[in-house]
Amino acid sequence: MNDKMNHGVSLWGIVAALALLTGCSNDNEETGTPANGRVALEVTGGIQVNTRAHDNQWDANDAIGIYMLAPETTEVAEDARNRHYTTKTGGETGTFRPAEAGQTVYFPIDGSEVDFLAYYPYRTPLENDVYKVDVSRQEVQKDIDLMVSEAPVTGDKFSPAVAFRFKHRLVNLRLTIKTDGKVLTDEALEGMTVGITSQSTTADFDVLTRTLSNIGADKTELELLVTNQGKACEGIVLPNTTTEGMQLVFTLTNGATFRWNIHSAGQSQSFVAGSQYKYGITITGTGLEVTSTVADWTPGNGEGENGNAE
Repeated sequence: MNDKMNHGVSLWGIVAALALLTGCSNDNEETGTPANGRVALEVTGGIQVNTRAHDNQWDANDAIGIYMLAPETTEVAEDARNRHYTTKTGGETGTFRPAEAGQTVYFPIDGSEVDFLAYYPYRTPLENDVYKVDVSRQEVQKDIDLMVSEAPVTGDKFSPAVAFRFKHRLVNLRLTIKTDGKVLTDEALEGMTVGITSQSTTADFDVLTRTLSNIGADKTELELLVTNQGKACEGIVLPNTTTEGMQLVFTLTNGATFRWNIHSAGQSQSFVAGSQYKYGITITGTGLEVTSTVADWTPGNGEGENGNAE
């Protein structure tokens, strides 16, 4: 009798122990601890100085897409393709987490190294991992501010924290506008439109190779974003090997139009990817003066340039 009871206790003890171990395994999987071999990626979006178009901060709920790759290749590892990660709070450095169930990236169980790359802003779907660039609508600058991590970052489950450094892949224009206060006053700027001529608005960006291609052949005058009662303007445009034929066009509500040839400025001969061209504009009634510097992006034309628009 006692032997049977002891045998029963031992059996139930084993069952309970197995259940406890199973429960612990599930907990570890959820938290990403390495006890069962599955370790979740921990991501910080390292914002370097001069990273964002509109400022140098991440905004709450900003989203990035993450790829896990076989080392030194563009081969996606374990189907971790275009995983959706978001940051709950803003700041110069964002801590990114899976946006929803099923988006978590796990390191290979065997502990082997893998590479990671990321891009912003997140899009889905990406057919053949190609991000469709479209800058035709300029109302929300951050939505068209394509950024990609500078280089693949290597990690493994024993070092699960990964920090990305993002780099702009398009071109930013930033204008500060005023009048001479004589023929025109600053009040005349309210309602003004600003355009840039000879612009392609679409292209393909291969996320895995980080290359821009298939830039649209059609050229159009692209209307930029005007703010601060006409005293400021900004835009994101595609890179171009030459600015020949490009003009900034300022149209006041009274119909008066002023044009400036961008190519006339020595440091604005081309639009280099990742660069910001900052222009200071003074409308005198007969012309424009332009200066350019670089603020949030890599300097595109030094400390700035001057010009006259007619």
